[in-house]
Amino acid sequence: MRDSNEGKSKPSKVIVTRTLSQATPLLQRLIALGFETFHLPTIEIQPPDDEGKELRESIQNLAKYDWIILTSSNGAEMFLREINDRTVLDQKQIAVIGSGTEKTLKEYGFEADLIPNDFLAEGLVQAFPAFQHNGRVLLPSATQARDFLPNALRKFGWTVDVVHAYQTCIPKHFDPFNNQKIGADFIIFTSPSTIENFIAMYGVANMPPKIISIGPVTSNAIKNFNLDVDLEANPSNTEGIIDCLLKQ
Repeated sequence: MRDSNEGKSKPSKVIVTRTLSQATPLLQRLIALGFETFHLPTIEIQPPDDEGKELRESIQNLAKYDWIILTSSNGAEMFLREINDRTVLDQKQIAVIGSGTEKTLKEYGFEADLIPNDFLAEGLVQAFPAFQHNGRVLLPSATQARDFLPNALRKFGWTVDVVHAYQTCIPKHFDPFNNQKIGADFIIFTSPSTIENFIAMYGVANMPPKIISIGPVTSNAIKNFNLDVDLEANPSNTEGIIDCLLKQ
């Protein structure tokens, strides 16, 4: 693969706003490709307000569900860490959105039954099977998640129980940031929370010149601040983000 910074006097500076656990693979790839990287997490994953009580209760009642939908690696992690008896998932169908969510599922020793090609809730709705009589779906999600997916499945007849598995918060402790001093060229946002929290933490004035979005939902959140999305990843994953940077 060609070095993206070949022929340049200095490497491009890229800011990654994910949590460290999720940012590490992307940071490592970017460094290997010659980019100068800065990790500036603008989200922190916390349990929901009920400390996971509703999630644990839903797991105790998994027998009544036909499908479990995991829409993010964070949601998958919070759900799967509560599974004490692996056999409770033996008769369940599992759908996931995104390669990162699939990876987390595999790390716990499970395989997805459905992975839409389009890494969005809209793609899952299109790929989801036709309604089954008395069909019931469990959807562990973030407290801030869009309601598009459960509402769309309900319109097709499915009973969907949404349980809050986690929430994304502004980090309790974060470093000051001044892009006039750092001079970053790009900033990568991977969820609406990453852009919303960046604005709350550092303000629009500190925004680097070029914004990369992981996908349409995040792009819409960026545009809500009257900011331009310079590059949008396709597919909506780490590889898509890297492809955006390599084309610059």
